[in-house]
Amino acid sequence: MAFESSDKSGLNNGRTARLDISNINQGGLKGERAATDEQLLQLIIDNLAGQAVPAGTKDLNNDGKVDVNDLIFSVSEAYKRYSKTQSDKVTLPNLIDSLTKGIAVLHTDLSIQKKIAQGLETQLLEQKKKAVGEANPKIYSSGTVEQNKLHPIEKIVQATEAKVVSSEKLIGTTTDIAKSISNQVADLNQPLTEYNGPLVQGAATLADTVKNMWTIIADLRNTVKILLEETGNKLSVGRMGDIYTFFIHSNVCTTIIANAKSIDGAGNNARDLWNETGVLFDPSIPAFTSAVPSVSSECLNGAWYCVTGTKGGNTLAMYSRTAPFWQNVGSTCPAPKKTYNDPSTLELE
Repeated sequence: MAFESSDKSGLNNGRTARLDISNINQGGLKGERAATDEQLLQLIIDNLAGQAVPAGTKDLNNDGKVDVNDLIFSVSEAYKRYSKTQSDKVTLPNLIDSLTKGIAVLHTDLSIQKKIAQGLETQLLEQKKKAVGEANPKIYSSGTVEQNKLHPIEKIVQATEAKVVSSEKLIGTTTDIAKSISNQVADLNQPLTEYNGPLVQGAATLADTVKNMWTIIADLRNTVKILLEETGNKLSVGRMGDIYTFFIHSNVCTTIIANAKSIDGAGNNARDLWNETGVLFDPSIPAFTSAVPSVSSECLNGAWYCVTGTKGGNTLAMYSRTAPFWQNVGSTCPAPKKTYNDPSTLELE
C-alpha cells in the first residue's frame, strides 16, 4: 500500500511526491510498521538508540547501547606501521588520537622542512651571486700566440683582435669586399679561348669570386700560350725579290748559270725563296725555301742560288748559314783560286 507523504516532509524538501513505504524492507526494525516517511525515520532512530553493544565490543560508558566511542575499525598495514601496532582493529577514539598526533608530527616536520628549504634557497642564491671559475682562465692558442702552451684568455683575445684589425687594414672591411665581389665584368661568360670549368654564376662570396678568377686566369694563360706558339717563335717572311722571282740552286756555280738561262719562271724545279725584308740576297738576314721558317727550310750552306729567266738578269749568290748570309753576289761566277801545281818550282796552275 502506498501512502501520501507530507508536502512539508524533509524527505521531499517541500515538494509533493509519493514515497512508496511498501518497497522498504522493515523486517529488521523493531516496533510497529511505519506507514509514512516520518514514521519510518522515527522507527530507524528508535532502533539505533536502543541497539545493544555487539559482542566483542567494549561498552566504554557502560550504558548497554551502541556509542560512537564503542565502534571498532579495521585498519590498513600502512596505519599499523605508522602507529607501531600489530592489531588489525582499533577503536574510534584511538584512531582519532593517533591520526591527530600524526598530523601534529607532520605539521612539525613540514615546518622543519620549510626552514631547511628556506636555508637551502638562501645558500643557493648566495652561490649564484659568487663568480664561477677562474678569474682569468687559461686556454691553448691555435696560432695567434705561441702554440702548445696555456695562455690567459685575455692575452689570446687581445692577440686575435689585433690580427683582425690588421687583416681588415690589409683586405678591407666586409663592406669593401662585398662591393668588390659585386663589381664583376659583364661578359665573363665569354672566354677568350676556353674555360677549364664552369663559372659560378652570380658569385656572392669571396670563395666563389676566387674560383672564377682562377678559371679566368687559366683561360688567359691558355690564350697567351696559343699566341706565343703561333707568333712568338715564328718569323714573318715574304718572297725574296717579288712574286715573279724564282731560283734554282747547285753546288757548282758554272753549271747553275747555264741552267738558269734556259728556265723561265717556275719551271724545272725553280722555286721561291723567302726572307724577312724581301730584298734580293739581303746578307743581313737568313733566307728560307718555305714561307714557314725553320731550321730544315733554311737555304743550304755553301750552295749557289741563281735567279731564273732573262728577267732576273741571272743574278746569283752563295748562301752561308752564318752572317753575312749571302756572299759573292753577282751575275758571273767568281774566278777560281789559283793553286801551285808543283810546290818545288812555285809555278801556278
